[in-house]
Amino acid sequence: MAKTGKRYLLSYDGRIVAGKGTVGDELIRRAGGINAANVSGLKPMSREGWLAAKPDVIIIADHNQAVVGGVSQFSKRPEVAASAAGKNAGVHFWPADDFLRYGLNSPQVLKKLNAVAK
Repeated sequence: MAKTGKRYLLSYDGRIVAGKGTVGDELIRRAGGINAANVSGLKPMSREGWLAAKPDVIIIADHNQAVVGGVSQFSKRPEVAASAAGKNAGVHFWPADDFLRYGLNSPQVLKKLNAVAK
């Protein structure tokens, strides 16, 4: 898959992110992107961590949309609003199964991850 050069944050709930050594990390790399999470495993990341990550794309488990206030509310968080993802409509909600585990749809998820970086 073509390298996108884009920085991705895959998050369960807008706080816990898929860091190095996770399924999300592997999917990001196979989709041609860079994992912006500077942690190992699935861990909560501080606001400062989100700021330092500078993500181009943020994907959150869709069942947490109401918890984080949807795209518009989540994008207003200072740590998100300062990022390219917050400024350029790069926040998305996807089924958690798509990006937090391998499955039969993983090949399609790779294409989808690559496509949202454009």
